[in-house]
Amino acid sequence: MLKRTDNRKLSLEPLESRRVLAVVISEILASNDNGIRDEDYNRPDWIELLNANDQAVDLDGWFLTDDPDDLDKWQFPSVQLLPQQRAVVFASGKNRAPVDGELHTNFRLNIEGGFVALVQPDGMTIEDKTDPLYPSQIKDVSFGIPQSVRSQTLIEPGGSARLFVPTELNGGSQLGDSWTAKAFDDSTWVDGTNAIGFEDRSGYESIFTTDLGGTMYQVNASAYMRMQFDLEDASSVFSMTLGMQYDDGYVAYINGQEVARRNAPEVVEWGSSATEFHADRFAVQFEDAVINPFEFPDLLVDGQNVLAIHAMNDDVANGDFLMVPRLTAEVFGELQTSARQFFSHPTPGEPNGDGTSASILDVTHSPRIPETNNEITVNATVSSTSGQVATVTLHYRTMFEEEQQIQMFDDGQHDDDSAGDGVYGAIIPANVASPGQMVRYYVTAEAAAGDSARLPTFGDPSKTEQYFGTVINDPTIDSDLKVIHWFLEDADAKNSRGGTRGSLFHDGKFYDNVLVDPTGRTVGLAGPKRSHDVFLPADHWFELEIDNQVFRMNDFDLISDYWNRAKVRVPLGYQTLNDVGTPAHYSIPVRIHENGEFYGTYSFVDGGNEQFLNRAGLDTGGALYKMNLGFSTARGVYKKQTRNFEDASDLGDFFDGLALEGEERHKFLMDNVNISATVNYLVGLVIMGHGDCCNKNLYIYRDTETNGEWEPLPWDVDSAFGRGGVGVAQDIFPTAGGFFTGLDNPLFKALFDDVPEFRDMYLRRMRTLLDEFIQEPDTPADQLYFEHRVDQMAAELASSVPLDFEKWGSWTVDPETGRVLHSHDNPNTWQDHLQILKEDYFPARRRFLYSSLRNANGGTQLDPRPDTPAIQISEIEASPETGNPDEEYLVLHNVNPFAVDVTGWQLSGDIQYQFEPGTVIPADGKLYVSPDVNSFRARASGPSGGQALFIEGNYSGHIPNQGGQFQLQNQHGTVIDRAVTEASLAPVQESLRITELMNNPRPELESRFDNDDFEYIELMNISPTETLQLQHVEFASGILFDFPEYSLAPQARAVVVSNQSAFVVRYGDAIPIIGEYGRTENGYRLSNGGEAILLQLGDGEIIQSFTYDDKWHVNTDGSGPSLVIVDPVGALSSWNQASGWKASDAADGTPGASDDGPADLNNDGVISADDIDYFCSGLRGNDLQFDFDNDQKVGESDLLHLVQDRIRTSIGDANLDGTFDSSDFVTVFQAAEFEDGVDGNSTWAEGDWNCDGDFTTTDLVFAFQFGKFDRSE
Repeated sequence: MLKRTDNRKLSLEPLESRRVLAVVISEILASNDNGIRDEDYNRPDWIELLNANDQAVDLDGWFLTDDPDDLDKWQFPSVQLLPQQRAVVFASGKNRAPVDGELHTNFRLNIEGGFVALVQPDGMTIEDKTDPLYPSQIKDVSFGIPQSVRSQTLIEPGGSARLFVPTELNGGSQLGDSWTAKAFDDSTWVDGTNAIGFEDRSGYESIFTTDLGGTMYQVNASAYMRMQFDLEDASSVFSMTLGMQYDDGYVAYINGQEVARRNAPEVVEWGSSATEFHADRFAVQFEDAVINPFEFPDLLVDGQNVLAIHAMNDDVANGDFLMVPRLTAEVFGELQTSARQFFSHPTPGEPNGDGTSASILDVTHSPRIPETNNEITVNATVSSTSGQVATVTLHYRTMFEEEQQIQMFDDGQHDDDSAGDGVYGAIIPANVASPGQMVRYYVTAEAAAGDSARLPTFGDPSKTEQYFGTVINDPTIDSDLKVIHWFLEDADAKNSRGGTRGSLFHDGKFYDNVLVDPTGRTVGLAGPKRSHDVFLPADHWFELEIDNQVFRMNDFDLISDYWNRAKVRVPLGYQTLNDVGTPAHYSIPVRIHENGEFYGTYSFVDGGNEQFLNRAGLDTGGALYKMNLGFSTARGVYKKQTRNFEDASDLGDFFDGLALEGEERHKFLMDNVNISATVNYLVGLVIMGHGDCCNKNLYIYRDTETNGEWEPLPWDVDSAFGRGGVGVAQDIFPTAGGFFTGLDNPLFKALFDDVPEFRDMYLRRMRTLLDEFIQEPDTPADQLYFEHRVDQMAAELASSVPLDFEKWGSWTVDPETGRVLHSHDNPNTWQDHLQILKEDYFPARRRFLYSSLRNANGGTQLDPRPDTPAIQISEIEASPETGNPDEEYLVLHNVNPFAVDVTGWQLSGDIQYQFEPGTVIPADGKLYVSPDVNSFRARASGPSGGQALFIEGNYSGHIPNQGGQFQLQNQHGTVIDRAVTEASLAPVQESLRITELMNNPRPELESRFDNDDFEYIELMNISPTETLQLQHVEFASGILFDFPEYSLAPQARAVVVSNQSAFVVRYGDAIPIIGEYGRTENGYRLSNGGEAILLQLGDGEIIQSFTYDDKWHVNTDGSGPSLVIVDPVGALSSWNQASGWKASDAADGTPGASDDGPADLNNDGVISADDIDYFCSGLRGNDLQFDFDNDQKVGESDLLHLVQDRIRTSIGDANLDGTFDSSDFVTVFQAAEFEDGVDGNSTWAEGDWNCDGDFTTTDLVFAFQFGKFDRSE
């Protein structure tokens, strides 16, 4: 992530040797809860660097570190910083250093304080650091170098402008884009203002001050504007904002470079029209376009500059037109490099502004929920980077009264622990508030330098807390419901469209600066008791415990239960959908108190956002759309809830697919819709009697990051369980929602129409859920699911509903006029409507649904599913042709003449998968189960996508190539089928071998690299014929490395290196390099002492697993030689043995090549005993050409290397037949030179096996010590 803050394009020059601090660590954020996200949509810590010099700098080879003892911990790729340009590096631990793209270090920052340094490429010179350590940090508060920032208005609406309407007659058609240049002569153009337009009716006339109607209307849809602005120092501008009121489009230029456009054709000509109509209600509002000067080389200059606007109406005959620009600039001042301060508003990629040296790290109070007569002790932990803290002050207020101030002390006498420990204390007096009232407070600290800090920071008044607080316990509250207190100074404003801000208290936690506004298009806004949205501040989300797990959410709804006189329909509706297995909102009845007094009962519903997806078990990286007014992509119909960093083109593509016909739409639906989830959703709506669906009141969710499939999710269940709308009396509608629901929705209708099996899947799931939740009409009353749930919820509401009726009353419908009447006449309304649900609605609903089930099945009752239907694991693909394990699959075949609901069934054994709710295998149908649905659909040959197959996934694990076992169990754990597979090794398992390890290289004294930068691992394809594809291979232990797409030819070798730059320095650039493993978050490199190495496929299938030891061969431990496998085609067990390895002949190993040196030492073209005799002669003369192990002497180890590694035989093999056996003794004793007293007369073939020139008992000892005598004869 780079943000440029200078306009000049400079050629890159190296840093001079003088110690000018060229690049500084300008800002860090060690606790990023609500700030910028990375490409993975996470919020990691980050470090900002600034090139503060007047020369460009390339960071290639520089380092960032958090460890003063490891200065080269994370290395930069080539990143060019122009003067005043900033680079933001995420301190995420993800270890990413692409040349283009986000940068991520292999370490994280510590909120408790720590060390960060920028190190020059020599790995030793610290360019900048937090000196000596950065102090303890604060959530969402950054720390760095202050630099003042100011806004400067460059062009204001109504200022002077030169104007021109181009035509063929006035030569405008010939100007091209020359008129946008700074030097263009516009002296003949019309003098006017930069607020231009015309209006044939009314609306814009009060905005524009120069009327172009006479020269533009019916003449040209285009007009040109040029405006001048001055800059004293163009290099200090780091951002510009162009605000535009426009009808209907424009292209903006600064000094001839295009900087912004709206509704403009791709190629703009002198008579162009806008491509879209910009509605008047939007045109009168300024729309901002942010201009980053660094994106445009040489954009700004000192002195005079020109903004040029090509303004366009949408048609030459359009009767109104408007174009009003304003231009502002953000300008930075001097960088105060000697200071380090805290910033409550972090500015990654931009100047920091002025901060504070004081910091308040933590504030607490006790007791957490005080009684009226309790004092409240407040403690604050305070420090300052500039020295002494001058004063610390507690500011508190009761309800909405004036603030009071109390000085806090660090003297050990104000409940502040020990004196001088940085913990300050103060006491809020007892009896300042009554039961149910709130007490709010914040703390300020002023440093000796005069700057101050505040906690809560209140850095952004629109989205951060202003106060901490608590609520005085109210012992009169008697409730089995969760109680939420809200405190609103202007309580009536919560019912207005803008809402109002206030505070919230629940379960001992206080939330300030909360926004409460009305919600709901119909029911929620009608009547006296409104529904509300509640939005939490960004720095303190609402916490709610659900099933013993705490979930955080940034907004929720409080749905009025006024029109739902039974008060249980909304929470019961959502709970039912969750119970049937459809991800739905969490909803419960709650009790609200406003400003210390009872306010009402409401239905709590969590917000539709990422937090909802997380709680519901869905991927938070998915796209969630609320279909507000219908199921279409028309403007205003839908609202995108997540992934708002991208547009809604995925939704458009989905609807394009729904517009296909016939078999093409069938294939599209099977590949792009989660069939099982959709079946379950639709049946779930029937189970809870949704009376207001299905072409609206739903979400559509795409599992964007996993399989790309779409599925519906419920929203707005006000009309659940037979409830009519506003103005309908206590009638119930047991047929609401129908039986085949959703046919008014184009997605659901397409599924019923174009997917032949969908109807049977729907009916089978319907039978399952009817029996589980609705239950047969003759079910005993004490076993009925819904009646029991209604009784449970009614018991929780019992103590609060009378208070709600006392405040809000209820409603009826006048039978004669049909008018809704609000009254407090019948306090038993609630109980009456609970009875209507239990005694009228549910019995009637049961009869309707079970009758409909018979009719839907042709008049025959659809029987419940048998517990153990015959489902077979009929096909298993363990070894896809491509070698990609994610393309494997297995098939479940329903051999029955009826559909089978396998919801909750499991595959176990070598893979694990539980089938999601709604999974139904049609009669004689097949279900393909995959570890990666996307890879399955992308298979080059069938089965694959585009074949209308029923596919589910992703299962955990992979089908093992060595043979596997699998079993299918039903929801009760009963085994339905078993299967096994035979061993079938993948090509890489058969032929990919690790052949060399450089685990402890010698240092390169003249280079800037550490010795472990020269590490490498060599791999070889031992197959004589087959090329290996390595893209699914990975090192999983010893080092961590995912292989890219790479082909390794038969008998070829390639290397994986620690540091490619270092490797090339030592070995050149001709050796094939697969990739660089470098450092990971945990510092993985090859251990000097030995460790386990695991090479595997991405599915966990092992290729090689062994443990090496540095003690095997002493000269491989840092002196130069590498470990080389003796026999690349040998048994895999030899990789775990010292005898399976040898030290390399070459001092630095032989990466990319065989280590076997020549055995034909005398160059006669034949490998024979003469070569050994030739070596022995050199050994006796210490001829260093035979120093194979580079120990500066020729000796025993060199002889062993020649005989064992090069000639590949054993000491004692006199006849060189490859075996040391009795035939060799026959050969040497026939030569008759054993201890014959003649010096130096024996050769290898005559028994001189230790190279001393004689055949004696020492040769026999030597042979049996180092040779391998074959006794098999």
